[in-house]
Amino acid sequence: TIRLQVKQGSTFADVPGQTSSTTNSFTVTVNPRQQQCYRIVEADQCGNERPSNEVCSLVLDGSASGGQINLGWQAPAG
Repeated sequence: TIRLQVKQGSTFADVPGQTSSTTNSFTVTVNPRQQQCYRIVEADQCGNERPSNEVCSLVLDGSASGGQINLGWQAPAG
């Protein structure tokens, strides 16, 4: 079984409806103004779980001036 989890504070919780036994991809809707962190947890038939590394979204700020687009972002924590 493969589950997608989202970080909530210092722990992770399963994302509802994001569990599969066959898929290798998940689609989620994120808040573009808030960093969100996810991981994948794979469990074998004996219940042994192997979590992936944590992956976090970037929050981009943008502005346009003089025909130029400027993007900025905060470096991920950790």
